[in-house]
Order: sequence, then C-alpha cells, then structure tokens
Amino acid sequence: MTAKTLNAGPSTRNLINTLPAPRTPCTVGISGAKGACPLGFTFEDTWEIDAEGHSNYPICQPAAVVLSPVLDNILNGRDMEAVAECVCPFNDSRLTFVVHAPKVIDERYRTEKARR
Repeated sequence: MTAKTLNAGPSTRNLINTLPAPRTPCTVGISGAKGACPLGFTFEDTWEIDAEGHSNYPICQPAAVVLSPVLDNILNGRDMEAVAECVCPFNDSRLTFVVHAPKVIDERYRTEKARR
C-alpha cells in the first residue's frame, strides 16, 4: 500500500499494525468495495503481513476482526487463499479482502511435483 493521508474520522484511532500471526508471509488486498471507506482504503490497496502478523501499513480494527479467522486458516494449512468481507461500523461501506499466501502454495506445489 502506498502511504497516504488518512481521512479524519472516528475510526482512525482504531488503526493497528498487528494481526494474528499466520506463520507464513501473506498478502492482504482489497478485491471489492461498496461505498467509501472513511479511512480512504480503496480497491486494490494491499498490505504485506509477515509471519508474526505485523503489517507494513496500519489496518482498521474491524478489518482485523474479519481477517482473523482467515489468517488462522492459513496458519493451520486449511486455506491458502480466502476472502473476507468487512462491513464498516462507521458508515455504510463494505470492503472485500482477499488473502494470499503464495510462498506456502509455491512450496507445496514444488514438494508435490518432486514426489512424482
């Protein structure tokens, strides 16, 4: 995500830089948006999440809540790509987040291919 000035609003104080640790680096992106996010997050914004759950750019608390089970699935190897929808508690907007863990997918593919 590129640095940008956040819009002033009640949710700016809810920004965080730590999510549940997926134990593998992953990318979180916005794949869809309905309405305007009060923080200015828009379609195609992305965050890089390291193995400990630290993001390269702050994300809002409501988004972190909906992303938690998705990151937990990655941690437990159940789903390496998933979608979560966040309904903003401050206005009528909805953001759809997609999570990719490409390093895990690539590693599993290489391991499976080597077994053949």
